[in-house]
Amino acid sequence: MTTPEYRSATPNTTTRPILGEPKRAHIIRLLGQTGPATNAELAETLQLPLTTVRHHLKILRQHGLVTKTPGNNSPAMYALNTEAVRTLSEHETNNLLAETSLTESR
Repeated sequence: MTTPEYRSATPNTTTRPILGEPKRAHIIRLLGQTGPATNAELAETLQLPLTTVRHHLKILRQHGLVTKTPGNNSPAMYALNTEAVRTLSEHETNNLLAETSLTESR
């Protein structure tokens, strides 16, 4: 069994501009609503090119907001790092995860 690749559990000081990009906010929102997904599933759901989704996932992973679990003979799964997201300010969290299961469980 593989374990998720974790970055810092706390978003760094440049998180605000990172989350201000609408495509990244949509990825975060979708992962919060649906749970782990492959980059291809995210691209299909969001109707974005796969290369665009990969780019934004890389940035979100670098900032500790998304984790990646490598697949064994299957695509990697990306998931929301709920611990990191919960460390965001109340305002940022409400804006980012409006109407998701994360805001309901807080």
